[in-house]
Amino acid sequence: MPGMPGVEYGVIQVQDRERKFNYKRLLRGIVRNVKLLSLSKDSMKRKRAQQIDDVVLLWFSSEYERQNKISDKKRSKARERK
Repeated sequence: MPGMPGVEYGVIQVQDRERKFNYKRLLRGIVRNVKLLSLSKDSMKRKRAQQIDDVVLLWFSSEYERQNKISDKKRSKARERK
């Protein structure tokens, strides 16, 4: 939650493997152990951080979601060319 002491914010780096995100790499370098949460589209748009034990997970912003859709379109076009 914004303004919470001890919560670190960082850059989100997510690998896309057949449209399944590898959440373990979400906060690599910020925290050691990342607990997995299922992120719905609504929660992605909230752009909030939530702290579970000593683990911080960053919600995806709608901008990140939009960028991801663009890269999905590029991938599908590349598949069609093959």
